[in-house]
Amino acid sequence: MDWGGGRTDLSQGVYGDLVVGDGEPALFLPGAAMPAVAGLSVADALAGRLRTHMVDLPGGGGSAAIEGRATWQTVADWAAGYLDGRGIDRAVAIGHSLGAMCLLALADVHPERVRALVLLDGGYRDLPRLPVGEIGPVAVVTPVVATIEPLLGPGLLRPFQRFFPPPRVPTGAEADAQASAWGAVLGSRVDAAYVRRVVVAPAGFSAGSMAVALAMYRARLARRLAAVRVPTLVAYATWPDRPDAGRGNAAAIARLRAVRPDIRTAPVAGGHYVHWVDPDGVHAAIRALLDDAQPAG
Repeated sequence: MDWGGGRTDLSQGVYGDLVVGDGEPALFLPGAAMPAVAGLSVADALAGRLRTHMVDLPGGGGSAAIEGRATWQTVADWAAGYLDGRGIDRAVAIGHSLGAMCLLALADVHPERVRALVLLDGGYRDLPRLPVGEIGPVAVVTPVVATIEPLLGPGLLRPFQRFFPPPRVPTGAEADAQASAWGAVLGSRVDAAYVRRVVVAPAGFSAGSMAVALAMYRARLARRLAAVRVPTLVAYATWPDRPDAGRGNAAAIARLRAVRPDIRTAPVAGGHYVHWVDPDGVHAAIRALLDDAQPAG
């Protein structure tokens, strides 16, 4: 499968990655089932300033699953392991959705490795009790599995692999049509070529991916973010066409501001793919964060 990047075999593990740009190092992690290339619009926009390493999440695309149990600590160590393998001491960490949660773990456990943290509609509120949007239909058993998996070990998740068949990869006109339709549904304002790159390179979801999602499900994300001590930006979706979702996000941001007024927040008038819905606004907010944060080195 052409999943949108290369496969890098480091001493710390196998990572699917794609590197774009020149400048100080950055690490981008995508959302669940999304390929590393989902960050390309951000990487291209900041290419004169950042050398962005876009990496597939564990168990998806070209990245191997985390060995043993996936926990807050091991997810953070997995991200730090990529930086180690690439010889990077400290990076700007940019994540979307589940990728944002994983990079919050990195900033929490290894703050010395993170120059600045950018959370794109993820990591600022706890996952819902039934996270259908994050892991699909198997979310109905998540509360039970999340409770017993730490006791029985990662082998408990292997039977769930049958719920995650390899994704079908469209080509030609079909890929064009899917990209156009997906862009319209998401309200995307990035060049359609970026959306098409994602459509033709699905990362898929696996038992290893589910293990990472469960680790984030068990974490108290809002509390973790309130304690993080690196310069941080949260770009969040206001969901104008889904008032309940918009109110939930706004309430989570209000709680964050009450305890951490220093954390920057940027509302995006649209849905979950904030870096596609308002690319100019998100890119400007990232540049402002980097301008005001302590310079690298």
